[in-house]
Amino acid sequence: MEHMRGLTPSSDRSLLARMEDDILESRILLNSASGCIGLCEHLRRVKQLRKAKIAADEALKKLDEENA
Repeated sequence: MEHMRGLTPSSDRSLLARMEDDILESRILLNSASGCIGLCEHLRRVKQLRKAKIAADEALKKLDEENA
């Protein structure tokens, strides 16, 4: 039945090798995407921390002015 579709043991191995390559490439892309998502989350947190620091600095400056 396999031979009717044009598949031979050799072409089966070739197909399997291509599938394994595709799976490996997919894993690499998934890891890269995961890394990008992690980096984006980190940058978002850094941005939030910078905003919080600016707000804290402004509040301290205002307190200093009020106490002066």
